[in-house]
Amino acid sequence: MPGKSWENLSTDYRARLQRAGITKRDYESRSPELMAKRQAARGHKNTPEHPERAARNPDKFGIYIQTRNELEQSVLARKARLFKDRVRYNAGRSKLNVAKYRPTVPQMRRFLAANERDIDDFIESILVDGRLPDEWSFLGYH
Repeated sequence: MPGKSWENLSTDYRARLQRAGITKRDYESRSPELMAKRQAARGHKNTPEHPERAARNPDKFGIYIQTRNELEQSVLARKARLFKDRVRYNAGRSKLNVAKYRPTVPQMRRFLAANERDIDDFIESILVDGRLPDEWSFLGYH
């Protein structure tokens, strides 16, 4: 049985499960098929709920892993193009920051979609007190 009883789930979460055709009985079932159905209802049919654990199940999350790796490489290439002329740019440190701070797929896509002419404005828009917040620290390069 899952951690919480059906009655202890939030109204919104119960509604999400019900929209996906999951009943109380389904929720309480431990069958792999119904557990996969619950995972899909949470929006994680093809993506892991904990991205750092995707490598544990490459058969299930192979496309996600490949997409993530491609995005990380694109982020690193873009950072190099944008920042390589800056005195403090360090390619090794740039790569370490991406590995350490594990940006989400939407964050990487947002950075890659930002107009290159306006990249400084983009970065300025995410600063907090003149610093990158932790969730954007992957953009660091020194």
